[in-house]
Amino acid sequence: LLALDNIDELETSFDGDTVERALAQVALKIWASVRSYDLIGRWGKNGFILLLPETSLAGASVVADRIRKNVNNVPFRLPNNEHLVLSASMGFVQSGQEQVTTLDGLIQAAENALVRAGQVGGNHIVFAWET
Repeated sequence: LLALDNIDELETSFDGDTVERALAQVALKIWASVRSYDLIGRWGKNGFILLLPETSLAGASVVADRIRKNVNNVPFRLPNNEHLVLSASMGFVQSGQEQVTTLDGLIQAAENALVRAGQVGGNHIVFAWET
C-alpha cells in the first residue's frame, strides 16, 4: 500500500481538483516504476494498492525504492504556481511471509506497515515483518 505523506497539506490548502491532480501524478510515477503485469489501483480516498506477482523480497524492495524516488523526483505544481515535493510512504507484505492466509489479512498487515512508515516521519518503506 502507498499513501502520499503531503496529502493533508494539499486537502487543507487547496481544492479537490488539486488533490486529484497530485494523485494522478503519483499514479503515473508508480506506473513508470513497475512491470507491465504488475497491478496498481486506487485504495481508499488517497492511496494506492500495488500487487507485484512473482516478486521476491529483494525485488519488492527495489521496486518500492524506485517508486519512492520517482514520486520525489518531480515537484508538483500548485495552483498558486508554487511547487511541492511530494513524498510517499509504503507498507509492503509478501504472501507466505506472514502468518496470514487471507487477502484481508495481507491487506491488514500492509496497512499496519504503512502506518509504521508514516510514524517514522514519512517517505519510508516498511515491510510488514519488520518491527
